[in-house]
This record gives sequence, structure tokens and C-alpha cells, in this order.
Amino acid sequence: MFKLLKIFTPRLIVLALLTLIFVAAAALLDLELPRRMAATIGATEYESVAQIIERGGWMFGLAFGAIVANVFVAFFASRMAVGFSRNLRKRVFEKVEGFSLKEFDEVGTASLITRTTNDVQQVQQFFVLMFTTMASAPITFVFGIIYASEFGGDYMLVIGGALGIMLLIVAAVMFVVFPMYNRIQKRLDKLTLVAREGLTGVRVTRAFNRQAREQQRFHESNVNLTRTTLRVNRIASITNPVAMLVMFGMQLGIIFLTAHTTQGQVDAGETISRAELARVFAVFQYSMQIMFAFMMFTMLFIQWPRSQASANRINEILKIQPEINDNGGKPLGRGELCGGTLVFENVTFTYPRASKPALRDISFSAHAGQTTAIIGPTGSGKTTLANILMRFYNIDSGSISVSGTNIREFNVKDYRSQIGYTSQKAMLFKGDIVSNILVGKADASESEILHALDVASAEFALEKGLDAPVAQGGKNFSGGQKQRLSIARAVVGSPSIYLFDDTFSALDYTTDAQVRANLKTETTKREAGKEAITIIVAQRVSTIKEADNIIVLEEGQIVSQGTNEQLLQSCSVYREIVNSQEN
Repeated sequence: MFKLLKIFTPRLIVLALLTLIFVAAAALLDLELPRRMAATIGATEYESVAQIIERGGWMFGLAFGAIVANVFVAFFASRMAVGFSRNLRKRVFEKVEGFSLKEFDEVGTASLITRTTNDVQQVQQFFVLMFTTMASAPITFVFGIIYASEFGGDYMLVIGGALGIMLLIVAAVMFVVFPMYNRIQKRLDKLTLVAREGLTGVRVTRAFNRQAREQQRFHESNVNLTRTTLRVNRIASITNPVAMLVMFGMQLGIIFLTAHTTQGQVDAGETISRAELARVFAVFQYSMQIMFAFMMFTMLFIQWPRSQASANRINEILKIQPEINDNGGKPLGRGELCGGTLVFENVTFTYPRASKPALRDISFSAHAGQTTAIIGPTGSGKTTLANILMRFYNIDSGSISVSGTNIREFNVKDYRSQIGYTSQKAMLFKGDIVSNILVGKADASESEILHALDVASAEFALEKGLDAPVAQGGKNFSGGQKQRLSIARAVVGSPSIYLFDDTFSALDYTTDAQVRANLKTETTKREAGKEAITIIVAQRVSTIKEADNIIVLEEGQIVSQGTNEQLLQSCSVYREIVNSQEN
């Protein structure tokens, strides 16, 4: 938990200190008020009206000062809490952004969402409670006991007994609920996962009339979370009524002790003095303040287990060392790898927790100014090959090099900036057309954007206007339009390597041919030595049959490679793919 204190910036530290100062001031003012009231009660019959008014003015001033101090406490504590949670969410999100796909696979997207939102909220609530009680509760507790003892040491036995009982109760509750908070967060992860799948897959669910099944899955996860939360809350809620019971018992004890000490005066027919009444009143007030301070500690300790569970989950993310990171590798300028050769040499890769490699002993070369195509049956490893070329994963063995340099030696960000990449699922971001194209090159000029759209045959973008809105995920565009915009995004940066992962599947044959012709011109008609490497992962033979080299994958291995004519003669797997599509 306290490891997260390093998230505090100098500004937040100042806010935390101001919170502590005003909390301490409010506590001291609250403690002084009963002493003044007791002194006033005890001296009223001997003082003039002016003196009584003066004492009342002091008490009013103390009460008003406590109110003002508490207002400042609320202000500074809220600013501190919001700033802390903002910084913590930012730190977690930035850490997650640096993960390779291996870390995403291991932790899970749903769990990452929960840790960035709910877990941060739990830690925020704890720190607010901690800073508002860290000064108040100890001051109230310690000085309350000191002041109460001034009015009679016998009363401390009653107060000490009540505190001992409360300590045992709090310890028992914490022992029971601490492990249960971990289960709550895990079941919240499960609920987030089910809800996310249900919402993102709503079209499939409705198409197959499986709403009832999804509702049942959500209901089961929701009920499991509810039951665990109720169980924890029921156990934790015991502390409040028990604390009230102990506090009332403590007050009865004080009354009984007062009656016992004054019994002789009552039996003798004497009137209990104002000083005695003031003493009992002060002890009553201080006993309640002591107990409330202890209850504030109790609330802190009850909140601690869940906050600690959340803090542990956040620290797990912050402690992860990404398998792939910017380790100060060789920097690259834009287009620096143009004119080079991409070489895969005996590359083997296995997904985390997989029983066998997804790719085995992959070796091939892709030359600048040429188009290298990758084709194969579903599950043969085509997209996996694209993922390791992008360094989304690290390979198990072998090497991948460009222009004679292993890609692991390059700065990761600089290396990826050399690649114009389009994923198998065309992904657009909420905004407009221009903002999506600028993802490929943030400082692209209008002429570069228009040229990229022309290469991608995205005339529709000009018809709609470059400021035309793009919905989340590009849902207001067709599949073919999204693919062409993603191609334009890859082209605008004039990269050294073009990597198209099944990017032409939603295009009609005419548009497919036109876009490929444009890309051929774009990647080859450059200055000598500035040609780009083009790699196309495809399902359709028509998309890649004109490629300079076609690599055929099956079960993670290269079964053959060559031109279309060569493979038709020598590769049975390729012939089967061609025949299946022609028929």
C-alpha cells in the first residue's frame, strides 16, 4: 500500500501536509471545547453575566474555528485524493501501454480495466481516510486520555476496558474479512470480462438468439460478486453496532462510577456541586471523543484489507517488466531502413502457456522494391508472423534482421515507426478522418494526407470531408472503407516496411487490384536505395498472385516459397488453396 506513496508529486505532498495541519487544528479545537465548557459550568454561579458571555464567546470561537478547519480539511483532502488517483491511473495506463502482447495475454484485458478503475478508486478512498485520521485520531486519542485523566483517574479504568473490547472485535473482523477482499476483486474481474464480452459481441449474440445465455452468464457472475460482497459487509458492519454498544456501556460505567463516588454526599443529603457535574460532563465528552477516535481507527483498519488487496493488484502491474521495452537501442530516423533486406533466420515462436510452437524454423528474405506474400490455411501462423515482425512478441530462437541488424538492437519506438502496419481487424479511433490518418504520422501535411488517401483509393473520404466524424471503432464506416482508411494511415508516413495483415479481404476485386497497383507504385517508384519492403498476409490468392515471392505456411512451418507459377507446379498446399477459391 505505502509503496504507492511515491506517486505523490510535490504539489500533492503540499496538499497532504495542509490536510494534516488543518485536521490537527480541528482536533485540538474540539478537545479544548469540553475543558472550556466544564470550566464554565463549574464557575457559572460565581461569575458575572459579562464573564459568562466572555466564556461563551471563547467556546463559540473554538466551535467556529473547528468548523472552518474541517472545511479546509474537506477541500484539501478532496484535491489531494483526486490528484493522487489521476496520477495513479496515469501511471498504470502508461505502464500498460508499454506491455508487449505477452503481458496482455497473461493479465487479461478485463483485469487491467478493473485495476485501472475500481482498484485505483479503492486505494484513493483509503488514502483520503488515512490522511484525515492520521492527525486527528492520534491527537484526539492521546490528548483525550490525558485531559480525561485530569478529571479523575478512576474513569480511565472504564475507558480502558471499553477500548480493550473494541480492539479484540476489530482484530477478529480483520482476520475474517482480509482474505475475502481478494475474492471480491477477482470476481469483479470476472464480471467485467463477462460484461465486456456481452457488449462487444452483442451482434453475434442477437444473430444466434443467445441473449438468454449471456444474461445467465452475467447473472451468475453478478450473484457471485454480490454474495461475497454481502458476506464481507455483514461481517464488517458488526463493528458499528458493537462499537455503539460498547460506547453506551462505557457511559453507563462512568455514570455508575460517579454514583458510587458521590453516594456518601447523597446519603448525607448534600447537593452535588457544579464542579462535580462539570467533571462528569467533561469525562463524558472526552470518553466519547476517545471512542470516536478509536472508531476512526477502526474504519481505517476495516478499509485497509480491501485497499491493500487493490494496492497489491496495482503494484503487480507496476512491477511487471515488459518483455519488450525501449532499452536505449539504436535510434532510427524516418525511412532509414529503406532499401534494406528483411531476413528471418530459423525463427521459432511459442505463445505463452501454449503446448507447441506457433512458428517453427521460419527462414526467408524480403527485399526492398519487391512484394513478399504470406498465405496458408487458417491457423497456419500468418498473423503470428506479422506480430513478431512488429515486435509485439519476442521470438524463442533464431533472428530477424533488417539491413543486417537484428531488430532487437533497434529502439522499439523508432523501429515500429519504420513500419506501415495494418492489422487484420481494421481499427479506427473516435474522432474524424484526419485524426485517424495522423496516427500514422502526427506531423503529416494536408498534401501527404491527400496523397495517402489517393493511394488507398479512399475517394469516399474526400466526398465526406476530411473532418467527417468517425465513431468508436469506425462503426459508421463499412468494412472496406475502414480497411482503406487503415491503408492510408500506413502509407502517410512513407515507411521503410509495409506490413498488410489480411487488409484487402473486405475490398471488392476491382478496388483490391487498384489499391495494390497504387501500393506497387508507391513502394517502388522511389529514389535508388529508398525502395520499401512490402509484406502482404492474405487469404485470397488473387491478392498475392503477382507477388515476387509467395511463402506458403502450414501448421507454423514454411512448406514452400516462390512465384505463383512455381508454386502451382511444386506445392500441393498452394494448389489446394487456389482450387478451393476458383471453385
